[in-house]
Amino acid sequence: AAQATYDSLLDDLTGDPQGVRTAVANNYDRVDNRFLETLAAARAAKNDPKLDEIHDAIAEEMQTRIKRATDRLVSVLQAGPPEEMEKQLVTVASRGWVDEAFMLLLAGNIDQAEKAQPGSPVVAILKDLQRKAIELRDDNVEPEVALIRRLLRTEDKDARKAILVDALTPASRVALSDGKTSSGVKVEGKKLVEALRKSISEFGNLDGGKFAEKLGMLGAESEDVALEIFGLEQKDMKELQDDAFHKRSVSVWELEKVEMEHEVQGTKAPWEDRPPGFNEEGKMQL
Repeated sequence: AAQATYDSLLDDLTGDPQGVRTAVANNYDRVDNRFLETLAAARAAKNDPKLDEIHDAIAEEMQTRIKRATDRLVSVLQAGPPEEMEKQLVTVASRGWVDEAFMLLLAGNIDQAEKAQPGSPVVAILKDLQRKAIELRDDNVEPEVALIRRLLRTEDKDARKAILVDALTPASRVALSDGKTSSGVKVEGKKLVEALRKSISEFGNLDGGKFAEKLGMLGAESEDVALEIFGLEQKDMKELQDDAFHKRSVSVWELEKVEMEHEVQGTKAPWEDRPPGFNEEGKMQL
């Protein structure tokens, strides 16, 4: 399955009507060592100038991103005292320049500093900048994407569960200016599922498919947490639907729990779509 995604990416790069260089720039985040191996094998198997062009475009894009990230990191490190560095980092991040290349270079600087001056103030300053950069990157994306990033950075399963509980537990619903109400959660379950699916689709090939496995694990963990939050661990979906439709004793809160369970799975509860022939109040239209 992982190889199929690499082959698909190669097809995307060769067939993009905008040209190879634009295609490489737009899809660069999907390129990893396994893809480069796939490209090398394809070049060895047949003499296709377009494959050579892809190889050269990837090398150029890599150098461009590294040079750009280096200039931006230097602007931060040479800004002055730590507080001025942080201000410059905020400026850089506000322009969308704290990208993966920037983060890799910053991590490389921290590694070098730790080897040369372990425990020094320089290391502490760089690590503070790294933490701030991570926060700024998360602030610039949708809540569900920021949550996924945070979960991926968290190795401990119990710590991930605590993060998910905090993100998915409903608080008080808030009235919005457009007359609607907020979902009452920091991250909406349906959007989290959609973001996980999109990440798997776009980046599932990374690390030989292991990244997709991690995302799938996060999806399973989020579903378990949602079931626990709403007390639904012991019920299957058929039982929940039977409760909702056939028992007069079902409370509004129980129905909301079912809706939230559907939401975290990226689906709608059966009653959310109005049947044909009924109005918004649930009355049959003759």
